[in-house]
Amino acid sequence: MSNPAFDVHYSLSQKFDDEVTYLHNTDTYCAKSFNIREKELPVFVLIRKFHGKTDNEWIEYSDDLEEEVLFKWLKEMMVPDVFEFLDSSVAKTFGAGNDLVILFRKRITTKASLMNKYERIAEKLRGTIQFAYSDIAHNDM
Repeated sequence: MSNPAFDVHYSLSQKFDDEVTYLHNTDTYCAKSFNIREKELPVFVLIRKFHGKTDNEWIEYSDDLEEEVLFKWLKEMMVPDVFEFLDSSVAKTFGAGNDLVILFRKRITTKASLMNKYERIAEKLRGTIQFAYSDIAHNDM
């Protein structure tokens, strides 16, 4: 018997190769232990942890189970809300096809309150635009 949620889940696992580890679970007791209610099933949960973060972030998705919609959501969620713009991030950043805002800053003189505001805006606009920052050496400015 085919399970549409599993079919989509399996198909997506073939698209991301080693970038994502996939687990599939049909045990409602296990779901309840993670505060997922049975009426919300099926639920896809992306557990992500980005450099500099101390805790894993759980993001639940239970909307449209069409593969392309879920694929787009997953790609968007694989990008951190705010990240340091480095040479190594250029291909992934521009490959996602999203708009990008870059905050160029002097790290030493940037106030924490500015970064807190920047991070809150990035969280509100998650999935629609990417937010990066780049530290500029004092002698470059």
